Amino acid sequence: MQLPLILLLMIIMILSAYPLMKCGIVGICVWVLFAVVTIYTAFVVERVKKHYNIQTYKEIVAFYEGKSLSHDEKNIEFGKRLYQKILLAIGSGLIALIVMIIMYFIFK
Repeated sequence: MQLPLILLLMIIMILSAYPLMKCGIVGICVWVLFAVVTIYTAFVVERVKKHYNIQTYKEIVAFYEGKSLSHDEKNIEFGKRLYQKILLAIGSGLIALIVMIIMYFIFK
């Protein structure tokens, strides 16, 4: 499955929760279906990443294109992992906050 499709599924799951919950049991079932597909896909991606020891974007792109990184490039990417994880956590929190504020004003 391609990365943009996974991101699209995650965005649909996040943004569709409240509107679908307002549609009753059918909306809840549709949202649960989105959630199951998205979570299953995330587990598959994480399993592949762990198996091939790829974590940074450059490693993922190289793997996706069927290439491998040189020894020096692997060491550089290993050094980036710590601060990228910290920035990813902060970025995820900010995105969640922005989505929450937008949904608050939409459904107020």
